[in-house]
Amino acid sequence: MRYRIAALATLPLLLIGAQQALTRSSGLNAAPLATLAPSVTPVSEISLLTYNVQDLPWPLAGDRSAAFAAMAERLKGLRLAGAAPHVVVLQEAFGDEPAAMLRAAGYRHIVTGPDASMPRPDAAEPLDAEFLAARSVLAGEGQGPAMGSGLVIASDWPIGRVIASPFPKDACAGWDCLANKGGMLAELAVPGLARPVQVATSHFNAGRKSGVEPQRHLYAWQQQLQAFDRFLATHRRDDSVLLIGGDFNISHSPDRLAAFRATTARWGRAATAMGKPRYEDECLATPADCRGGLPIAANVPLVHSLDWQFAQRAKPLSRSPIFGPDADGSMLSDHIGYAVRYRLTR
Repeated sequence: MRYRIAALATLPLLLIGAQQALTRSSGLNAAPLATLAPSVTPVSEISLLTYNVQDLPWPLAGDRSAAFAAMAERLKGLRLAGAAPHVVVLQEAFGDEPAAMLRAAGYRHIVTGPDASMPRPDAAEPLDAEFLAARSVLAGEGQGPAMGSGLVIASDWPIGRVIASPFPKDACAGWDCLANKGGMLAELAVPGLARPVQVATSHFNAGRKSGVEPQRHLYAWQQQLQAFDRFLATHRRDDSVLLIGGDFNISHSPDRLAAFRATTARWGRAATAMGKPRYEDECLATPADCRGGLPIAANVPLVHSLDWQFAQRAKPLSRSPIFGPDADGSMLSDHIGYAVRYRLTR
C-alpha cells in the first residue's frame, strides 16, 4: 500500500496561512502583550525544558504518582538553587498529575493543549483516498479522540494569548488517533521585552508503537509535520523570540528524519536530546561545544532522536539533562527531559 508523500522541503510558505487554529484564553486576562512596556530588569537568557512524562492511561501505564512526586522534588530543588528552567513543555501529560506536579514545583502559569472535545479541522489538502479507505476501528482509527493532546506549557512569567489546534481530521494512524494530538503556542510576558516570547510544542504520531504498518504511520506523521509547520507559520511573530520543544517521534526512520530536517530548517537553530545534530548554525553540534553533554553515548545516531528544541531570535548556550538515567539506570519516564539555556538576541 502506497500513499502520496508530500515534498515538504518545497512547501510554499505563502500558502500555509489558510489553516484555522482555535484561540483559547489562558484565564489570566492579560493585557495585549504587543503593548507591554519593558521592565526595568530585562531578561537576557531563558531556559526551556521539554519532557515527555509518559502519563498514559491504564493499562498502558500503571500508577505514576511516585514518579511525579519525584519530578516535582527535583524541579523544586533546582528552583531553590536558582537553576529551575523558566519554561517547561510537556508531552503525554494526559491526566491531572503533570499539571499538579508543575504547580508543586513552583510554576504559577500553566496552560494545556487541545482537549478531547476540540474539533479537528479539515486538512489543507484532501488526504490520500487509499489511506482513508484503509482506516481500521480495531486499530483506533476513524473515531473521535478519547483523550486530549497531552500537551502542557508552564512558565514563571504570565501567559497571555494561547493558540491550540488539533491535527487535521484523519491525519493520524493507529492508536495515536485516540489522542487529540496537535500543536499549541503560548505567548509569555517576559520582563524587559516589549514583545512576547512565543513558546510552541507538539507531539507527532508514533511509529511502531502506533500498531499499524510503517507506510501508514509514515504518511500520517508527514501530514502532521506539514500541519505543525503551517501552524507555526500562521502564528509566528517575526518580531518575537520563538522557542519550540516537543516529541517529534523520528522513531528510527530515515524517511522521517529527512523530511523533518528539510522542514525544520525554517524553524531556527536546533537541539536534540540524543545524537549529534549537524545543523550548520547549531551551537550544540557536540556536547563539548556548549558544556551541556547528556549522560548518553555521543555517537547515538540522530535517527533515534525523539525530543528536539528549536529557537529563533535566541542562541543556545548550554544543554542540561534535568531528567535522565539515575545512578541505578532507572528513569522517571521513558524519555530524557532536557533543558536548553538560550541567550536572547535583539
